[in-house]
Amino acid sequence: MSAASGRGHSEKVKRSLRGINFEVQMARNCGGVKSSAGRVGDNLLGVFLLLFLKPLIFIPMIADTTLVHHVFFWLKNPDSKEDLNALLDGIKGLGEIPQVQGVHVAVPAATEQRGVVDGSYSASEILLFKSLEDQATYQSHPLHQAFIAAHSDKWAKVVVYDAVKAR
Repeated sequence: MSAASGRGHSEKVKRSLRGINFEVQMARNCGGVKSSAGRVGDNLLGVFLLLFLKPLIFIPMIADTTLVHHVFFWLKNPDSKEDLNALLDGIKGLGEIPQVQGVHVAVPAATEQRGVVDGSYSASEILLFKSLEDQATYQSHPLHQAFIAAHSDKWAKVVVYDAVKAR
């Protein structure tokens, strides 16, 4: 395989992983998972791919990232599991936007209390972009605008941190 065709394959893999659970998709591709809630089959290749190749796909993706878009959401009703789940599902859908190179959807970790840790938010997202232009395109993309329209009534506060790779 030439270097050019290898890069093309790598890009296809990255695109196919957007907005989906990596482990489920890799196992599904190898015939090892019926659904995200289903059983893992006995396909050893699928297990190998899950354990050993996942870092090889995501490490270069992060290394190639120019801009990290990190957003924190505080829900108006922080005790509502329904609102939280709807927001998390909406965030996951942002991975379908072509300019998004990677998605990490999260809730506060139950780490020890330290004065520098703010765990008061309800949910967060990290989106990876290859360029400032890609991030600007994402901002006006119809899926992003639909996400805002569908979920902005649920949040009391949103804080965004955009960071570019240090040289």
